[in-house]
Amino acid sequence: MKKCIILLSVFLSIALTASAQNKFGLLPHFNTKIKINDAWQESYKLEELQIFFKNTYPDDQSETQFERIYLESVFTRTKGPLSGVGLGYLIRYNGDYFAHRFIQQYSFSKKLTSLQISHRIRTDQTLDKNEETRYRLRYRIRLNKELGKSKNYFIELNNEYLGSLQDSKGNLEIRTAAALGYNVSKKDQLEIGLDYRAEKLITKTEHELWLSIGWNHNF
Repeated sequence: MKKCIILLSVFLSIALTASAQNKFGLLPHFNTKIKINDAWQESYKLEELQIFFKNTYPDDQSETQFERIYLESVFTRTKGPLSGVGLGYLIRYNGDYFAHRFIQQYSFSKKLTSLQISHRIRTDQTLDKNEETRYRLRYRIRLNKELGKSKNYFIELNNEYLGSLQDSKGNLEIRTAAALGYNVSKKDQLEIGLDYRAEKLITKTEHELWLSIGWNHNF
């Protein structure tokens, strides 16, 4: 437990220092999983991004600004040789227009006593207004560690690498997130943490830091 607290403290210090210069905001999200049958599972994610601070910001605009909201749905095979394979769709609204994204992924996890390690490999294609189709290849690793004997609390660490290609131009993004969670019930979890993102690493790096507040519910 001490190691987890130290790791979380180090991450928070790095994220706060690195991302203070560009953008900070709130990232509330709701996640749910629905078991369709023994072989299929459906998951939904509703997420919004609200900017509280942006550097530099136009003089004629307020710093508090709606960034975007999206709804994601993924169907995943949970049985047989294709277990872990998923297909999904995402619709995103940024205040002016809608964007559409098609998702293909493969995920798997392994539990070691109180530590669960999850991997996800994902490709997606985004259709945005007046823009060329954006293609991305993503890899995410997630660590979930139970805290204490009661197992009511847990810590979750995420690290994701995203490569993108749009109009024959490539770029790279890295995301790191840490959250402290509480098991409200067997089906509900509350998570609060920080989500740090370094975008456009190949061209002009932009740093973002989001206060993440999430609720998870499993049917």
